[in-house]
Amino acid sequence: MLKRIAVLMAAGAVLASAALAAPQAKPAKAAKVKDAKLICPVMGAPITSKAKAFSNIVYKGTRYFMCCGGCPDQFNASPAKFVKAYNELAKKAKKTSSTPTTTTLTQVMSCPISGEAVKGSTGETTTVAGYEVHFCCAGCKPQFDALSTAEKTNKVLALVKK
Repeated sequence: MLKRIAVLMAAGAVLASAALAAPQAKPAKAAKVKDAKLICPVMGAPITSKAKAFSNIVYKGTRYFMCCGGCPDQFNASPAKFVKAYNELAKKAKKTSSTPTTTTLTQVMSCPISGEAVKGSTGETTTVAGYEVHFCCAGCKPQFDALSTAEKTNKVLALVKK
């Protein structure tokens, strides 16, 4: 009986030393993720802060910030296309200005519903994708508010591109 215990103890010691001598797998390093500039890669809209971004998506080690609910699905459907467009926008932004310490909203003085130029202030405004949008009358804002976030952003960006 003592002989069996001694043999079992010797076998256990051999197994333990073999396990210690075997090369240990290195723990996987956490992938480093860098943040992209606060420009939506889908709409090209400026985002005022990380906290105000609708969401973010990490693609190939970079976190891209989305301006609205319609952007994540579009980005995920064709990320390389949108990253290429984002890179062009980021280069232009870098050439035209340094990183501002405060954010100034660009005024959109055309009504996104009627398309009419807004002269003066009707008092009806809203903020979409980093733009302060003005309305021609009190009746247009409720119509605009009823649109989805993606529809609002598309209408505003269409006005800005004109």
